[in-house]
Amino acid sequence: MRNHPILPVALVAVLFAQGCASVPGPIQISPDTYMITREDHRGIFGSLASLKAEVINEANQFAARQGKVAIPISSQEKPLGRGPAQWASFEYQFRVVDKDDPEVQRTALLPRADVVIEKNERRLVETVPAPPPWGAPEQTAEVSITSSVENADVYVDGNFVGNAPLPNYRLPAGTHTIEVRAKGYETWSRQLSVAANATSRVVAQLQKVP
Repeated sequence: MRNHPILPVALVAVLFAQGCASVPGPIQISPDTYMITREDHRGIFGSLASLKAEVINEANQFAARQGKVAIPISSQEKPLGRGPAQWASFEYQFRVVDKDDPEVQRTALLPRADVVIEKNERRLVETVPAPPPWGAPEQTAEVSITSSVENADVYVDGNFVGNAPLPNYRLPAGTHTIEVRAKGYETWSRQLSVAANATSRVVAQLQKVP
């Protein structure tokens, strides 16, 4: 019995005829956002690069039919596996916007590891001031701290800095909390704001604990 080489060729033709299996057409996931998912059932005869190109081209054509432009949001790809029915797949999320939309000029396709949910929101970004140039001197002020109780403990911003009287103590310009503590007396506390190169004097009048 003679072998017929037509059978393998016919099998290849069937595989290519099956092509990429998926849900037909883009799936709408928000008013202007869509998703296309494709599986390449051609197996070793297929190509993940070709599959991606087909999906992206379909998205572009879908937007063009509406007189708009498709801009990518995210993508997820899976190469061909070794087990049965482990087809290569590609998922592509995109937005359909007007041609003059600013996002058209700055959009880039980002890979994603899981489901992406689009959120239309504005975020406030806190601006952090730049540090002073390297080697710039720190802006400080001079403060003299005295107390009605001699040798009372003096704290600046919660840190012990010495005992009263504390003359010519230098601290960074700005607002600080000055505390003076002594056994048997109530803690004396004040907010002190000082400017750079300024000189201040603090007199703490401590009250005895009732």
